[in-house]
Amino acid sequence: MNNPEPKIKWVDIVSFNAEKDAAKVVARCILEAGEIRFEGEDFIIDNIKTGVPSVSDAKLITPQDGEKFLKALSDQYRSAYLFATDVQSGDAVKDFKIPPMKKVE
Repeated sequence: MNNPEPKIKWVDIVSFNAEKDAAKVVARCILEAGEIRFEGEDFIIDNIKTGVPSVSDAKLITPQDGEKFLKALSDQYRSAYLFATDVQSGDAVKDFKIPPMKKVE
């Protein structure tokens, strides 16, 4: 029996504040029914909605590229303080949860 394709795919863009040891989702890009939509802070959305370069060949990947755009976001935003999650999928968007951190002694 084949599993149906997830209805929704998304990437969260997360800001991490080391001083407060806290992370929050500042933007979310959602692919549903073949269309990308954006939620979150305007300064992030304005920066990405025109497209992001692919890591492999620096070609501009735009929201019209669908899942390829989500993957490019995930590849491009990888700093310690602003990062994009891997592409997630499901029947509904789930809240971002930061994994517990272990203190190094």
